[in-house]
Amino acid sequence: MNPPLFLFQLSPAAAGYNAKVLADHGFNLDQIITKQHPSQISYGSEFRDPALLEELLDQHPFWSHLCNILSNGASFPLNDISPEDRENDLIFHANRGNHQSAIKNNNVL
Repeated sequence: MNPPLFLFQLSPAAAGYNAKVLADHGFNLDQIITKQHPSQISYGSEFRDPALLEELLDQHPFWSHLCNILSNGASFPLNDISPEDRENDLIFHANRGNHQSAIKNNNVL
């Protein structure tokens, strides 16, 4: 495994260092992650190597799709929303208030 370029510390020095890493790569997180492969932040690093899972899962109808996600990461395309819709959404959620489970379990929270 290659060591990750980022520092995983809660400090102003680490924040500055990580900001420089991002700036040096044009704020292209995908480029940074790909460049460090294999490392702890590589796409799919939190999962088993697909080669180890293939014998178990290769007959599954979505195995090729899952293998691709494990190897290259997943994308979740989102549509932009207008500033008006965003504002309306914020107002709606502010008016709705806390989720009922938060109110029922206030002592836990």
